[in-house]
Amino acid sequence: MHYRVFFIRARDTFTVKNVKSGNYDVRYRDLTSELLSRTEQFHLKEVRTKRGVQFSRLRLTLYKVDDGNMEIQPLSEGEF
Repeated sequence: MHYRVFFIRARDTFTVKNVKSGNYDVRYRDLTSELLSRTEQFHLKEVRTKRGVQFSRLRLTLYKVDDGNMEIQPLSEGEF
């Protein structure tokens, strides 16, 4: 299993590059409430084309939005 750790300030955005294709989830801690959460599992792809390799792009918000694309689940400290 591989892990990557990021610190993202409130209202900031970031981009992760060089992620191999596969299944992932995002686990995070809200530093204000101390609540732990995770996203549902998602799949990232790597597709070879005549122009080179194209990678999946996923926009993810770590707060509830209408018509969002991820279900967020509570997480225990042991699962984090």
